[in-house]
This record gives sequence, C-alpha cells and structure tokens, in this order.
Amino acid sequence: MNVPNGTLETAIAAAVAFVFKVVFGLIGKNETKSDGKDADLDKKIDKLDDRYRENDRELYERTANLTAEVGVLKAVVTCLKDKEQDK
Repeated sequence: MNVPNGTLETAIAAAVAFVFKVVFGLIGKNETKSDGKDADLDKKIDKLDDRYRENDRELYERTANLTAEVGVLKAVVTCLKDKEQDK
C-alpha cells in the first residue's frame, strides 16, 4: 500500500492543529467563565462593603447618642451632689 507523499504529514498537522484549536478554545471559554465569576465576586464584595459601612455609620450614631446621654446623666449627678452638699 502506497501512501502519497505529504498525506501522513498533512494528517499529523491537521490533528495537531485540531488539538491546539480545542485546547485554546477551552482556555478562552474558561477565561470567559472566570471573568464572569470575578465580576460576580466584585459585586458581592461591594455589597458587603456597603453593608459594613452602613453598620459602622449606625454604630457611630449610637455611640454619639450614648455619649450625649452620659453627659446629661453626669450633669444630673453633679447637680444632685451639689444639692446634697448645700443641705
């Protein structure tokens, strides 16, 4: 059986080209999926960051309110102590 010149080389080249096409296609597909997942993670991180900032803001407001209330209570205690001393 005689194989024409270049047929074997052409078949091998076609097989190698097909393998490279499949491999690079899979790499590109994986990269696209990875980019999509990265974008989803970035959105989730932004939501968490916003939520924690809101929680921090609420804590700062509560702390400021408590500080004001403690100041009022200290003034009342001081006033009561002064009244006791005046008696």
